Amino acid sequence: MAVDAAVVMMEREEAGASHLSALDGILPALSVFFVCTVWVPAAVAAVLLLVGIRAWWMPAEVISVSVFVLLWRLLFRNLSRKQTLSLIAIVLGSILAAAVVSIFCYDLSVDGRCYHADAILALLQGVNPIYSQIPAVQPVYSNHYPKATWYFAALAIHTFHNYQLGKIYNFLLVFACGAYAWSFFRRHGLRGKYSVMLTIVTALSPVAAAQMMTYYVDGAIASLMTLIVMTGVNILFRPIRFDRALFALSASLAIAIKFTGGVYVAVAVCVMIAARLLLRRRYPATELRRALLSDVANAGAAICLGVLVLGFDPYVTNVRQGLHPLYPVLGPNRVDVMSFNTPPVLLHRNRPLKFLISFFSQTSDVETWKVIKVPFTVSKQELHSLTAPDARLGGWGVFFSGVTLGSLALFLLMKGWRRNASLVLALVLVAATSFINPECWWARYTPQIALIPVFLLLPGLRAESGRARMIASALCVFLLFNSLLSAGAAAEGSFLQSEKLDRAFAAIASANGPGEYWAYRDPKSLFHYDQFSGHGGIVICGQLEPPRTPLPSGGFSIGQNRRDETEVVLFKGGCSSAPPY
Repeated sequence: MAVDAAVVMMEREEAGASHLSALDGILPALSVFFVCTVWVPAAVAAVLLLVGIRAWWMPAEVISVSVFVLLWRLLFRNLSRKQTLSLIAIVLGSILAAAVVSIFCYDLSVDGRCYHADAILALLQGVNPIYSQIPAVQPVYSNHYPKATWYFAALAIHTFHNYQLGKIYNFLLVFACGAYAWSFFRRHGLRGKYSVMLTIVTALSPVAAAQMMTYYVDGAIASLMTLIVMTGVNILFRPIRFDRALFALSASLAIAIKFTGGVYVAVAVCVMIAARLLLRRRYPATELRRALLSDVANAGAAICLGVLVLGFDPYVTNVRQGLHPLYPVLGPNRVDVMSFNTPPVLLHRNRPLKFLISFFSQTSDVETWKVIKVPFTVSKQELHSLTAPDARLGGWGVFFSGVTLGSLALFLLMKGWRRNASLVLALVLVAATSFINPECWWARYTPQIALIPVFLLLPGLRAESGRARMIASALCVFLLFNSLLSAGAAAEGSFLQSEKLDRAFAAIASANGPGEYWAYRDPKSLFHYDQFSGHGGIVICGQLEPPRTPLPSGGFSIGQNRRDETEVVLFKGGCSSAPPY
């Protein structure tokens, strides 16, 4: 009976689907193109490094550009000249705007200036991480974490000669997510302002918004998981051109960006196959077999590309070194990164309770627990916490708990699961991939949870009842504010910190003159400032280990953390000679 009911819901959905317009065909293709702007350079770099080519920069640039040209012709060959020119203007304008923001908003995050900088700078200096070790302050993370975004960033930086431009991958994946989300909502019967609002909400999820100006990868995972969930739903219910290709590209990139990405992809594939079998009575035996083979082949291609090409280092290199494929996250020698990152209130709690505490908490970027918040309220402290890229508690946004509870109540009152089997599958995909993670309380580890109210609101926004539609509209507006507040706070915080760093370099140049300086790291600091060489006329020769004896007076300290602590001390000296002191 459950299978029959699911089939009936599916058939009703398809009967109510409107005919696809030209825009609905362009949007998935545009999403594929934006994902490939990250996927192609990373894959080309990974292959050339695997082959062992030393001077790989020029071949990687030529191959990437050639692939982009061919890909564009393949994806958009049926467009008129006017449509093509308009689309080129939109794509180039979006990329140019993202480049400007990336360049002028520096990554001053903890992880971004630590092991991410170690790995990217080592690649730029010619280190091949597949066959040698990256010299790093935290060598375990730089050498054993997935490296796809580092490959992309190193190639982008080398090509355009700007270190901050490398983090543009966050914007490119947000664009890909936005294009496909718009297509998804239109395919599922949502038009006009509601589809635009939910597209913004989906693309600018709080984690993606918080990390757009950094080298963190959780925001990229947020965009990729959105693509995986939405393409997964459409592959089963409303498959059209590019869905399978986009699923494979997004899944393989997620595997090669973060270890949790591989786990999430495996869970998503299992859920999709189970759903296909649940709906088996809809298909003749031969069609079901063909569909299952296509699902397995698509998943197999994604996993092979993610593990054996983009993610050869670390998945295969870890095994070759006698380690667990997911080292240092799993295995007998795993490194514990959670004990000192977990707020005390969550210690010794089970998984559901951890999540609920975080869900109902004020948004907070510190380990200490603040207070359970009243839904739909916001405090000044929460707005300040939104400037951090990795808020510990309530990291899905200041209005997320209220909107989620309200949308869930509306969904249940309307019996939203009726005639909405695809939305049920979407919610199952989000829940299964999220709660498989024991640290689901931390939004940066489960950014896809932000999709839950989006899917819950769809039946209400499409409802014939004016009251239901009004309530859903109000919740949708709150959800939009939730994303815009996160994006605005992150952008403002990044811009102000960037200005502060520029002023620090300008003050040093004014006090001691522009020129070459050596940077001595403070004993408790792991952060790099080499990438800011040249700012304000200050050329940083190199960053040295903390000295064994106290440094003499006369140095110029720089500190960009929230407590304004000293991170490095600059001393003037020639880069061609030995460092002073």
